[in-house]
Amino acid sequence: MGRLDLAGAHPAVVRAITSPGFIDDLVLAPNGSAVYAQTKPEGRIQVIDLNTDTLATTIDLHTGFRQIAGLAVSPRGSRLYVLIQTNLPSPTVAAYSTATDRPVPKEDFVEFDLEHGATLTVGPDGHTFYVTGANYNDNPGTFLQIVSF
Repeated sequence: MGRLDLAGAHPAVVRAITSPGFIDDLVLAPNGSAVYAQTKPEGRIQVIDLNTDTLATTIDLHTGFRQIAGLAVSPRGSRLYVLIQTNLPSPTVAAYSTATDRPVPKEDFVEFDLEHGATLTVGPDGHTFYVTGANYNDNPGTFLQIVSF
C-alpha cells in the first residue's frame, strides 16, 4: 500500500506501507483514521493507522479455509463486519469491535437467502446490510439482498 501526493502535476508516492500477505480488499474507517486491509489466504485483517502510516494491529478471523467475501465498517466506525462463506446454507456476517479488535458473536448474522455471498456494505442507518450474491440450486441467479438487523 502507498500514500500518494496528488497536489503536483503527476501523482507521486510519498510513502509505502509494507504489509505481510496479499491484500485483497480495503475498507476505510468513516473518520479516516484507519484502513482495514483483508489479506488472503491467511484470513486476517490488518489495521493500518493512517495518522502514522503503520500497521496498528492484525485481527485473525480464524476462518480456516472459508473464503472472506467482503468487509464493511459501520457508519460510526464501531464495528467491522466480515462476510464469510460457510458450510451453512448461506454466508455469515461476523461482527468485530473496532475498539478491541475482538469478535462480537451476539451480533453475527446468518439469515441470508443466498447460497454464496459476494460483497457487503452497511447502510447509513447502521442497521441495514446490503449483500450481493448468487444462488446455484434453488432460484438460480445473482441477487442484491437488503436485510435490517
